Amino acid sequence: DKKMLLKAGVDKAKYLISVCGNDGTNAEVAVNAREISSKNKDKKLTCFAHIFNPQLCHLLREREIETGQMNIFKLEFFNIFDIGARSLLIDYPPFSEDDKFIKSQPHILIVGVGRMGESLVFHAATEWEKMYSKFNKKLRITVIDKIAKCKKELLYLRYPKLERICDITPLQIDVNSPDFQCADFLFDENNRCNITRIYICLDNDSLALSTALTLNQFIRNQNIPIVVRMISDTGLATLLRAEDKNKSHFKNIYAFGLLERTCQPNLILGETKELPTEI
Repeated sequence: DKKMLLKAGVDKAKYLISVCGNDGTNAEVAVNAREISSKNKDKKLTCFAHIFNPQLCHLLREREIETGQMNIFKLEFFNIFDIGARSLLIDYPPFSEDDKFIKSQPHILIVGVGRMGESLVFHAATEWEKMYSKFNKKLRITVIDKIAKCKKELLYLRYPKLERICDITPLQIDVNSPDFQCADFLFDENNRCNITRIYICLDNDSLALSTALTLNQFIRNQNIPIVVRMISDTGLATLLRAEDKNKSHFKNIYAFGLLERTCQPNLILGETKELPTEI
């Protein structure tokens, strides 16, 4: 409430970052901060409010731009899954800038299309359009999820031009099922693996790592990167940084610690300066 914000010194602060576990709470913090700021004409406050749903976050950002900002108060919305997807694709690019690579038709596999997986599709498509639209080819993306077909339709509804940029193949498979464990989806009719990058975006770190290991046993000798989104760089993620990794079962598997790579003031402050390119 306002009393708590005043006790925390929000009337003297330059920045306020609200990362409560509920979107409504973060919105309430922002509203209260705006009211406090309106009574303090000598101090400008920028409030950053976390919104868990990436699509809602984008819509709220646009609304703030359209409605304008007070000179003494600025409200910005951010989403760690959106920041995380951008950071992940910088660390582990979905395709090469080499023209020779483009001729081989990049093919991305994303396992788990939750908040992070959806943001990965969005930003990979954005990068593809910016860098390779001249090739007049669609980016191939295969998504695996329990409700993959529904996820695909939602992606096309939320981002209308996505269908023009990407060819999304939805595979409605449970990662614990025999269909997934045999991994036939990795290979074409000639039994060749045409996947060039794999991103695992499951909510459970243990399940995510076991999923990566399952896929890796089929393609270990093909040097196809498998990036596993994990909550943190600690715990299970430390297994993927072993010194003898090249000789281990974890070869080609890389951990991406979401919290370490997103919950940093410089990333949050920088993230909200520009809206993602809408596609």
